[in-house]
Amino acid sequence: MYIDFHKYNYDLAPEEERESFSNRDKIAYQKILKDWIENNSEAITERKWEVEEIEYLSEVSDFIKLIREAENLYELGFFTGCIALIGVSAEDFLKYLTINPHSAAKM
Repeated sequence: MYIDFHKYNYDLAPEEERESFSNRDKIAYQKILKDWIENNSEAITERKWEVEEIEYLSEVSDFIKLIREAENLYELGFFTGCIALIGVSAEDFLKYLTINPHSAAKM
């Protein structure tokens, strides 16, 4: 997924027009996002139901926050970011297990 929108370098505009240019572009960007969501809402919804509920221990809540964020990225179609965040969360979880080896036995 890629949204083609780049902020204008408002330093190049006359100072008295910068705010109006910025507001104009914010409105245009909101429209692009709304259109993108509308055009992709069915796929986003289907991906939401592909992911099963994750069981977790309350003591590893920081790890689960990363997994939940990766889940959100997947649902929205940001697959590369999802994979990267899963790698980070796996590394974080393995560090947790290394520091707390007794926790692995409880799982």
